[in-house]
Amino acid sequence: MTAEEIRAFGSLLPYWAFGLATAGSFYGAMLWIGGHFRPEFKAELTNWLSGNYESTWTAQFCRLFDTVFGPRHFSTKRILRSALASVLAVLVLYVLFAHVLGVFGSRIFGAVSLWQALLIGAAVNIIPDYVSLIETRWLLSRFERVQSVSGQIALLLADLAVTAAIIFAGIYAYSWVFMDGRIPSPVEILALFSVFAVFFYSTFLTSLWAWLYCFSAWFVRLFTRLGLGRMLDIQNNPVKQLALVGSALIVLGGLALGPVFKPAKGGFATAFDDFICRLDLRACFHAARAAGETGLVVHFMELACRNEIDDGNCAGRLEEYFSGDRQAINAIWQKACEGGYARGCRAHGYAYQYGFGVAPDAELAFSFYQDACEGNDMGGCANLGYMYQNGLGVDPDQVRAAELYRKACDGDDRLGCTNLGVLYEYGSGVGEPDPAYAVVLYRRACEGNHASGCVNLAVMYEIGEGVDEPDPVRAAELYRQACEAGAMRGCSGLALMYRTGKGVEAADPARAVALYLQACEGGDMWGCYSLAWMYELGDGVGKDPARAAELHRRACEGGVDLACGRAG
Repeated sequence: MTAEEIRAFGSLLPYWAFGLATAGSFYGAMLWIGGHFRPEFKAELTNWLSGNYESTWTAQFCRLFDTVFGPRHFSTKRILRSALASVLAVLVLYVLFAHVLGVFGSRIFGAVSLWQALLIGAAVNIIPDYVSLIETRWLLSRFERVQSVSGQIALLLADLAVTAAIIFAGIYAYSWVFMDGRIPSPVEILALFSVFAVFFYSTFLTSLWAWLYCFSAWFVRLFTRLGLGRMLDIQNNPVKQLALVGSALIVLGGLALGPVFKPAKGGFATAFDDFICRLDLRACFHAARAAGETGLVVHFMELACRNEIDDGNCAGRLEEYFSGDRQAINAIWQKACEGGYARGCRAHGYAYQYGFGVAPDAELAFSFYQDACEGNDMGGCANLGYMYQNGLGVDPDQVRAAELYRKACDGDDRLGCTNLGVLYEYGSGVGEPDPAYAVVLYRRACEGNHASGCVNLAVMYEIGEGVDEPDPVRAAELYRQACEAGAMRGCSGLALMYRTGKGVEAADPARAVALYLQACEGGDMWGCYSLAWMYELGDGVGKDPARAAELHRRACEGGVDLACGRAG
């Protein structure tokens, strides 16, 4: 046996051990319970195993259900016993997920302590479990009319759907009241990506009564038709024989399900995650986080980011999906980068450049951008060019910056086109200034929906550089396009057009104030500076020296030196 085979075998031991422990517990519990049965009940059990009660099994099973939970739906006994069953179910699922499968932190995002799980379970599960219990009791009475295996399976599937709807309602009600972050999707819960999976799946233990009824009915049919009643001593010790057969089935089930739940490359777990990923594109992020191998991380991240241009920025969606948990986000990008996913190297470099969840480190950022560019990620090349242009993590080199921007632009990266246009506009690293070619590059970037490219192109039209003549109307259109796309410099530029009346239908100082405010709140400090003057002069807004001083101070702290002399 090879070392890899030994490791694979060893990884199955916890699952098989849990199956053996469950089988042993079932066997011991059955013997203990059987020791308290009256002789008359043991005789009835013998008759049941002999197939004598097959025609009346529905009524007898319903009586058993009512004995455990109480005969009346809306009684104190049934409510209390249902609540106790809910807490115990959460306890069992918590032990399974936390200590047997070990999925907290590895697959399930986050973790809760046992006491937290029990408290949340009490809030989330008690009412849905009680409703599910009533639904299950109603279903049991319907089985008397449905005797075929296919019909009973259809009812079981319907029960699963109804139970899922009930507990989802409970989970989302709890989330709406007590949670401020993003509410997990149904796919996250089903795929064991959320801690709410503990409370979701525990509710289905109520449905086990319906499954137990069907399996017991099918079991008796199989037991009698195979002649097991003649092979086992069901006359003298029916409980022991039932415990023995049940334990054997549990052991066989555990042996079969171990490889299913083991997270192995190419195994069921990977295929399941792949299905989940394609079902809900956002869940790919969780599948990537939970994947143990970098190759799988890359696979899931490629699926999650494959529609980046159409569906929005992948990094932004990842940020939203994990509610800004930078540690989890950076870990995913790092693993993806290690697996050769160049997009991941770019994102990890960005985190180091701006200190998102890590200490800022320009040299590490440069290194990751270099890996991204060498992996033909054009965004990585554009960012690497920026590092060379500004001497971040490397000695300044305008020529090298231009080469990288050109590579990125030729590879259809719009940021690369915009930044290369800046170099051509000012003649940095490309020889003499060439405003006309800068306009070509800005236009290419703008047509590719790069808002900063639209801003720069608007400036060229406004001042008449690189174009045949100034065109303030076209400039205003481009500023508006950039502003609507989220470029705050575009909002400031459009505000100036409304303030002066250039390129727009008429001067509108009030509209200019609104645009400057939008730009300022969006982080454009020149927008804050211009808005301060509007308040100081009372242009488009009432005079407010205190507000003007506050805005000047904000602009000064944001790097606008002209504002510092007027900050209060």
